[in-house]
Amino acid sequence: MQITNCKLSDRVQKKLLKFFVLQVTARSAADILRILPNSAIQSYRDLCKNSLLTKFDA
Repeated sequence: MQITNCKLSDRVQKKLLKFFVLQVTARSAADILRILPNSAIQSYRDLCKNSLLTKFDA
């Protein structure tokens, strides 16, 4: 699951995805993974944007 133009490692992105599925807030997930909160928030926004685009393309 590589998000376009994302500087986070693939491992961190996968862990963020697991937290988002469990409905953990982006800021809490960022604290747990020790990354910047804005990076987690942007990752969540990109993930939502990409999933909405693929949902409407199908």
